[in-house]
Amino acid sequence: GSHTMVDFAYIERRLYEALEALTSAISDDERAEVTDFIEVSEYGLALETLCAIVSGKHVLLTDGVWETLTELADLMGIRPPTTDTIGHSDPLRRSHD
Repeated sequence: GSHTMVDFAYIERRLYEALEALTSAISDDERAEVTDFIEVSEYGLALETLCAIVSGKHVLLTDGVWETLTELADLMGIRPPTTDTIGHSDPLRRSHD
């Protein structure tokens, strides 16, 4: 069958949404680093960097942000951020309030 094109405009929009939602949790420098990747269309690097930042800070993610990040990982064929690459079993923590 025909191969589905990844909708990069959608991915970009969702990355900015996640970044916006996490503004209070990350520093301006970290935000700028992720934004730089998005602007040069390095969406995989942007997502992995953002996930690494929030997992390193043990940020509690709302369900909305958590779902956005895992959906993006899935769309881009990146291992979902719940199975970690940095040695924690579950680096992206969801807040269950």
